[in-house]
Order: sequence, then structure tokens, then C-alpha cells
Amino acid sequence: MIEDDNASRMTEEELYRRFLDGDDTTFEELVTLLRGSLTRYINTFVNDYREAEDLMIDAFAELAVNSKYKGLSSLKTYLFSIGRNITIKHIKKYRSGRNLPIEAVGKVSEYISSLPELNFIAKEQKAQLHSAMKLLKQEYFEVLYLIYFENMSYNDAGKTMKKTAVQVDHLLRRAKSSLKSIMEAENYEK
Repeated sequence: MIEDDNASRMTEEELYRRFLDGDDTTFEELVTLLRGSLTRYINTFVNDYREAEDLMIDAFAELAVNSKYKGLSSLKTYLFSIGRNITIKHIKKYRSGRNLPIEAVGKVSEYISSLPELNFIAKEQKAQLHSAMKLLKQEYFEVLYLIYFENMSYNDAGKTMKKTAVQVDHLLRRAKSSLKSIMEAENYEK
């Protein structure tokens, strides 16, 4: 742990800079700050929390050893991009012939209350929303997750997904529309 009283106020970028300057404890702090959200994000691809944890560790190892981070985006966005790339390579290598299991939403229902754009869904409808989200295309689920669950900006989500902010905006609109259509087609209560 960092003994500095200002550690709790340090940004991820500052922690990472200190790590690059030789302070290994700052990397531990960085891992502590970001591992949960990165693991949950990776889990949206693999739908296996243990596998997601292993891939999260690989992403942090890549950040520590081979990072090309230039500060053009937030460190979190950069790390999520590394995690996404590692995960996609892993899936292609070990799950050839299988689709990305993004329709398996996993623990998304824990986070549904943080989706303000979906406020027409009351608490008792979480199970219905969970079922509907299982039917979304991968890109739609991914953009909803990054924007609403990880609170990323359109620019940061775009960098993670290798899209522009405008493409993210369009994708998000289609994702919301698709989710609404699924829910209406399934006659879910509003």
C-alpha cells in the first residue's frame, strides 16, 4: 500500500506514472482500483468469472510490461482496450467456432438500477430486463455496459470499442431501441 496520505486522491494516471518511476506499490493500488470493473467487463465476453479474472491479470501484466500508454485517453480506457483485445484473442484461440457469449449477461441484474435511461423498469422487473438483455447483439450489450455500468464517456467507450464517439452514440441509440423492442415483443410489463 502507498503510505502517502494523498494516495486516495491520486488518479490512475498518477499511480501509473509513479509505478513507471519505480514505485511498485502504486501498481498494486492501481490493480486494487480497477480490477473489479475490468473483470466484470471481460466477463461480458466470456461469461465465466474465473476465466475473466485470469484475463484481467493478463491485461494488467500487459500494462505493466509492454504498455504503450501515451496519455491520449484515460488509463482506464486504455486498460479496458488491452483487456478487450486479450479477451478476443483468447476466445479466438480457445473457443474457435463458438460465438462470443455476450448474450449471456451474467451478473448484469446487479447493475440494472444504475441505468437511468431505463427508468421505466421498476425494481421488480429486473428479471425481465435480464432476460431481454440476453437477446441483445454483442455490440449493443457492450456499449450499454461501458456507458452505463462503467460510466465511460462516449469518447472513452469509443476508444475501447475502436469506434468514434459518433459511432458510439448511434450504437447506443440502436441498443436502447433494440432493448425496448425486445421487451415490447416479449410483452414485458412497463
